[in-house]
Amino acid sequence: MSGVQQEAIVVAVEDPVLHPEAMHVAAATGRPVVETCVPAEVVRASRSASAVLVDAATAAVFTHERRDRVFFLGLDPGPVDWRRAMECHAEHAFLLPAQAPELLATLGRHNRARGTARTIGVMGVCGGAGTSVLAASIALTGAPALLIDAVLYGGADLLLGIENTPGARWQDLNLGDGFVGASDLWQALPHTKSEVAVLTSARTTMADGFSLDPARVSSAVECAQTGDNLVVVDTCDAAVLGLCDLVALVIPAEVRAVAAATTLAAQLKAQRIHPIGVLRHRGWSGMDADEVERVAQLPIVGEVAHVPRLAKTVETQGLRSIPRPLTKVALDVMDELNV
Repeated sequence: MSGVQQEAIVVAVEDPVLHPEAMHVAAATGRPVVETCVPAEVVRASRSASAVLVDAATAAVFTHERRDRVFFLGLDPGPVDWRRAMECHAEHAFLLPAQAPELLATLGRHNRARGTARTIGVMGVCGGAGTSVLAASIALTGAPALLIDAVLYGGADLLLGIENTPGARWQDLNLGDGFVGASDLWQALPHTKSEVAVLTSARTTMADGFSLDPARVSSAVECAQTGDNLVVVDTCDAAVLGLCDLVALVIPAEVRAVAAATTLAAQLKAQRIHPIGVLRHRGWSGMDADEVERVAQLPIVGEVAHVPRLAKTVETQGLRSIPRPLTKVALDVMDELNV
């Protein structure tokens, strides 16, 4: 039996009604189950566990010791104690027994071994920062790569000029059961000629009710991470950044943008996520890199100068070749991961 199959699920649930519900779901995964509410034992067992299930009484164990795959449980009908869930850095919260199928599916996603894929999350601190262009540039520079457009109206296929290329979009995929591997996902998606697979949304003139929530994006990231190609996530939602190996904030060199970056960086650091910054010079810059580093308290690893005619080129042809300033910054970001 492989090491992945032997990884246990830790059930640290004190509530006498919630406890048997949690045990039932944990047992249904087929993994070994470690049952304890003693803080030291929970921490020790969690270091080699596939997942940890906690409730309001035990969540404090992970307030100062962050780890991946902690799931917060509450009793149906709720509500979820979001304050405690956030304090323990839980990936998701579930109400049992109503959401037992969703919890089981989430735990099932971790039955797959992670490959060598490295994941870079790219997030702008304000609108118009050039986040999508930088994310696409990193993917093109690091190809073969998978670019995950985690913004419902992001239009990454339009940005790369492959909007007419056949392939699956977000609306076509059901990744909730976790049994889709990176190679299957790669083959299903549209590609650029330079071997960048793109996961983005379909466009429609009718309201289809589709929602691109953090759980759906997280499923796609986890599937992509079972492979070996670079994964780049273009997102405006900090909820998925905990899955990334590196987070780059795109910061226009302007006072309001830097103020926003300062707040966002502090929020991420509180979640044990330590972002880097990329400074974007738009029409006019009010601050330089040293000032931004000092105010926002994060390292600036690269700067993007204004690129003449880039907006027109992207609008009429797509980003088919990368201007030299963007290539340099993409390499600067990837150097932080040594990819």
